[in-house]
Amino acid sequence: MPSFHEPLRLKPKFSYHFLAVLMTLYMSSGLILFSVSFPLPTWSAALLKLSLLFIIIVTAFHTMRYHLLLINHPLDNCVVTHQARVTLTTTQKGQLDKSCFSHPLLIILRVRVENNKIYTLILFADALESDIFRILSTHLHHAECDTD
Repeated sequence: MPSFHEPLRLKPKFSYHFLAVLMTLYMSSGLILFSVSFPLPTWSAALLKLSLLFIIIVTAFHTMRYHLLLINHPLDNCVVTHQARVTLTTTQKGQLDKSCFSHPLLIILRVRVENNKIYTLILFADALESDIFRILSTHLHHAECDTD
């Protein structure tokens, strides 16, 4: 069992909770879009709705590909140490940002790398082993995160 002082290797799995949240979000935004009426001619309103629906679909595809399936995500399989340091799979090094968020069902891990870019990893409780999720959640509550 991993401990608080050992580095944690984060290998997130597919999260059905995250999928349910994303599907609810994007399906409801599509339904709301079609229930709204625009004070435009019929063809203009239809074109506007189709354009907005296309944007919703593209955003949903990107979010599911990058944040749910973790395809080309830099924080997939990263290592977090107890000093709030993070080693990415691209051999970049970073530090946990002060805007990290922890909840009993959700962790939003934000990592600031050397070039001052911030990467975000959204982890639901079913995406990690329960011990690692609990330790990471506790770690985020007690870690000295990015005091800049």
